[in-house]
Amino acid sequence: MSKIHPIALAAGLKAGQIGRKAYNLAALQNAGFRIPFSLVLPASVLDDTLSYLGLLEINKRLQTSVHRLPEDKTNALSQELTAGLNSGITYISREIARPIADIFRSNSVETMALRSSGVLEDLGRHSFAGQYYSALHIIPQAENIARALIEVWTSLWGSVRLAYVRQEKIDIRGDGLAVLLQEMVPARLAGVLFSQDPAQSSERQIRIEYVEGTAEKLVEGEQVPRVLLIAQGANGAEQPEPFSELARAAQVIEKKYGFPVDVEWAWDGDNLYFLQLRPVTAGAEVNPVTVWTRENVGEVIPDVVTPLTWSLMSDQVNSSFVYVLKSLGLTSGDLNLVSLHEGYVFFNHTLFNETLSKIYLRKNLQTALRSRSVLRVVQVLLRSFKIVFHLLWTIFTLKRKIRFFSRTKEKFAGRNRIELIGAVLNSEKHNMNLHVAGTFFAEIYYQLLDQFARQEMQTTAAGLLSGTLSAESARPAYHLLKLASEIKNNPAFVRALRDLPAENLRRSDLAVLKLADADLAGKLDQFFEQFGHNALHEFELYQPRWAENPAYVISNLLLLIAAPETQGKAAPLSQQPGAERNLPLLKRLVFRYLYRQTVFFSLHRENLKQQFVHRHYRLKTELTALAKELQSAGVIGETSDIFFLHFSELSTMVTKSPASDGYIPAARQRRLVYEAQCAKPAALKILEYQGSRQPVFREEFTGELRGIACSPGIVTGLVRVITDAEKAADLQPGEILVAPSTNPGWTPLFARVAGVITEVGGALSHGAIIAREYRLPMITAIPQITKILKTGNRIRLDGYRGVIEILE
Repeated sequence: MSKIHPIALAAGLKAGQIGRKAYNLAALQNAGFRIPFSLVLPASVLDDTLSYLGLLEINKRLQTSVHRLPEDKTNALSQELTAGLNSGITYISREIARPIADIFRSNSVETMALRSSGVLEDLGRHSFAGQYYSALHIIPQAENIARALIEVWTSLWGSVRLAYVRQEKIDIRGDGLAVLLQEMVPARLAGVLFSQDPAQSSERQIRIEYVEGTAEKLVEGEQVPRVLLIAQGANGAEQPEPFSELARAAQVIEKKYGFPVDVEWAWDGDNLYFLQLRPVTAGAEVNPVTVWTRENVGEVIPDVVTPLTWSLMSDQVNSSFVYVLKSLGLTSGDLNLVSLHEGYVFFNHTLFNETLSKIYLRKNLQTALRSRSVLRVVQVLLRSFKIVFHLLWTIFTLKRKIRFFSRTKEKFAGRNRIELIGAVLNSEKHNMNLHVAGTFFAEIYYQLLDQFARQEMQTTAAGLLSGTLSAESARPAYHLLKLASEIKNNPAFVRALRDLPAENLRRSDLAVLKLADADLAGKLDQFFEQFGHNALHEFELYQPRWAENPAYVISNLLLLIAAPETQGKAAPLSQQPGAERNLPLLKRLVFRYLYRQTVFFSLHRENLKQQFVHRHYRLKTELTALAKELQSAGVIGETSDIFFLHFSELSTMVTKSPASDGYIPAARQRRLVYEAQCAKPAALKILEYQGSRQPVFREEFTGELRGIACSPGIVTGLVRVITDAEKAADLQPGEILVAPSTNPGWTPLFARVAGVITEVGGALSHGAIIAREYRLPMITAIPQITKILKTGNRIRLDGYRGVIEILE
């Protein structure tokens, strides 16, 4: 067996032997920084163990064939390796774990941690962050260490990691895993130190995130930390310990390495320990920190997506943003603007803004003037002229395209169901392009209108637009309100509604309502004919539409019936009020132009979204029919299996290719991954640097709660926190809805509330548009508000200023 190397003696070893994590930690200790008592098992120990147990060739086969074999085959190899290691626990306990236990006990260590230090971890573009197992709070006894060691080692070929390897096309031949063995620090405080705040790369400041106790919940995103920002260059002397020492250490470490660093630390009340070090940037001259956010896509795609949905929609989502940039002449090639992280969709905020920055004419001109180069100034002016031309031409042509598309009734055709699905997808792609482009220009005009209204009219764009639109997505709630007012006068029909199953309701189950009142049953059936394409999870094809499972609609209808009054919100106005009458002629013309453009793009981006939902329902219908055909042919066991296949795999199955034999076991494995991802909390934002992706945590709110004022009005009431609209049965009329985000599927809830607050969204998000139409005060973009506010809190919501006041 290979020797167990104390970390202090590992500086002479290469990172390829002990992994980058152990290598960096050794360098920290050699530089004079305190680390916990530590040992490292080189990667060769795992290879020697596999060789002894007769598993080494299986591991090599897995590494060389991971991109060629179907998932079920590689998963079988993974399971064989895992079972083989577990069968060798007696050998591992005697030959490896017992010497480790003896060393740690002789150094009076009560509990220890075993952390991965992968050969490929934290290297290059791929960090494998979060894909290896760490065993914490292990009592140093041979059997405990052996079991923990096996768990760490087997994470090298875990299903999530192998899926990442396949997705990123990573060559893992020769891959290995060293293990870092450390004393657990009895931490009073623990956290992460950034020598340069990656969330504010333009400002030179140190960022310290910390929690009480150990840092597992911080790193895993389960606990919001406190945040301390210290200006670069300050010695931090005015800060209490351990923050003054951290501030000094940040600058020393950054100077030593020559680039900003990210350091995990723990403080036991007397001593500060460093647990991990990695670079934030590749060098001082570049800042490869990329911000990925769900703030743009979190309202539309708030859930974990299944493999089938993402394989069908990823190109559509990405190309729609690229379509906008190409229309403006800002790019001629493809860009990677969307990505999955732990099953959630994230948007590349950094890349999009960098591309869009070319349109910031004044900023670019100022930069050129400072350069004192005539040629540079001329180049900027010519580019500015080109951009303005593209803007005007794009606006003109886009409006024509939107009008034409909105009037067109498409008929889909194909020689077989796969071709028919392809036709629907092509139409969806065109639909998505126009929707995203419309959203982009709606945002531009909204901001221009808002600035003009504040300066010239002492009002806001939100106030001017309140009650003026007639969005398609608002209609379901109006119809439910009307139905409720009619049904509540018929007790027999109400009883029949209450007798329906509360869950897994089918539309055919509604036929029983005809016995109570055929006319009302017909009106309810008509509702599903008109609006059955809607869903709480519109984007995700795996989730049911209202027509497939009417339970959510029926529960909302019963709550509206039970409410003291079922009066709807004010009907939308047919035109905007004459707020501009007192303006001078020129300003009046400017206002009318901005107002008309804002209304056009705001309304059509919302209605285009509804058209997409219609097409998505047709896509779901065709996929469901195809699944039933495959099930009848014995190709798949359950119809829902297809949602865990990629579309290319599904196409192969339709042709009955032998290559598809392993697809169903792979689909079932993906289902398990999907369910595990659904159970985890999702970050709103992640930072990517050196291939590593980590959540960006925000400081807890301790004072004024302020967000984006989306819809004007002031209301005082009780809070109802709803994180899942399907569990909104307790939402009472007149309460203030607090949610992570909303989409058109939430609209029936808007008919019952007095105000809305969300974590995700903007002035032109779906929730904001519907809130203005219903004249509901609304504030959005307040991170963690579903955790800050509790159900039953009494608050004052100021939709004019975007401020929330907690009264009790």
